[in-house]
Amino acid sequence: MLLSGSFGSGKSYAICLKALQHAVIPGNLVFLCRKTFADLRHTTLRVLLKGEGGEPPMLPPEAYEHNKSEHIISLHKGGDIIYGGFDQELKLGSLNLGAAMIDEGVEIGIDEYTMLLGRLRNPADPHPQICVATNPGPPTHYLYERFFDEQAPDREAILSSSADNPFLPDSYRVILDGFTGEHRARFVEGRWVAFEGLVYKFDREAVFQQRPTWAGALTVAGVDEGYTNPFSVVVVQYMNGEMYVPESFSDTEMLESRKVAECRRLADKYTISTFCVDPSAADLIASMQNSGLNAVDADNAVFDGIARVQEWLGTGRLIISPTGAISLVRGLDSYLWKPGKDEPVKKNDHEADALRYGVGGLIAAASAGVEDQIYEPMLAGEVVFGV
Repeated sequence: MLLSGSFGSGKSYAICLKALQHAVIPGNLVFLCRKTFADLRHTTLRVLLKGEGGEPPMLPPEAYEHNKSEHIISLHKGGDIIYGGFDQELKLGSLNLGAAMIDEGVEIGIDEYTMLLGRLRNPADPHPQICVATNPGPPTHYLYERFFDEQAPDREAILSSSADNPFLPDSYRVILDGFTGEHRARFVEGRWVAFEGLVYKFDREAVFQQRPTWAGALTVAGVDEGYTNPFSVVVVQYMNGEMYVPESFSDTEMLESRKVAECRRLADKYTISTFCVDPSAADLIASMQNSGLNAVDADNAVFDGIARVQEWLGTGRLIISPTGAISLVRGLDSYLWKPGKDEPVKKNDHEADALRYGVGGLIAAASAGVEDQIYEPMLAGEVVFGV
């Protein structure tokens, strides 16, 4: 389980609570850790045994015995919690853990994480588990890949933000309100965003807004093909000088019939005039056309397409629903340039490609002479599409 949250979202409390849920099992052994022992002692362990911010300790003193020299907390009528930092000489090879609790998981390397997985062998725990509490890191981090890209059924990611913690003082919220850009996205909103190399730069508050669906607007959808990689669809509408993405869809290992059915669902919901599909997906395009959908080859000029999308995002004229288009929001947060090159990394790019196809499709629709489908009224002399 991944508990991912921003500054002040209560991650240390969450990881201590999970540790106690496993530690109350008689005979169980729970490992509570952080990268360094000093950080663990001043944060996580303090929350568990002393309390913080005027709150009482999560574990009352009368409920346990504490062997400080051995770093073992023994719960009365329960199991044990052993704690430490990876900067110590930890002798974990012979431990039979029922659960491992990692605080600030972005600090822990993949080898350390994998080593802990190999220690979950205590038969007392009916549900052996690693639980990670962390601030979000870049989308290239192995935790993002493990819990968001792979999305295995035995893994769960719970996201939180500073707004989810009702105990934060107003003075602290004022400080957080001063964060902007990628720093706000990661440290206030709790998103896994890269600080360097993002393809698209834009004002998140201006772009990520919830709007009513634009009935009667010119609507197209961009489609990026995939099976092992995600199959992605992004719906794009145009009205009164703005584009709006009310919904996106992304999933893996889908049969072609299900892909067509998903496109049909979106077509009926939004009256989509055209599906602009990855031109390499000839079989999918044919299947969509045979089902009555207007599917065409998308413009796949990558750099020009990125420039178009950046213009609309950068001027705040492309609005994206943060609830209906969750997969696209995550995709944009992890869409990166190759270092030193004018081309994006071919990873976490499927939703971004679908958006590029959709935006290009709207522009193509205008140039093809279907401006009369654009929702009225329009101002005299107004430029419908600026490229």
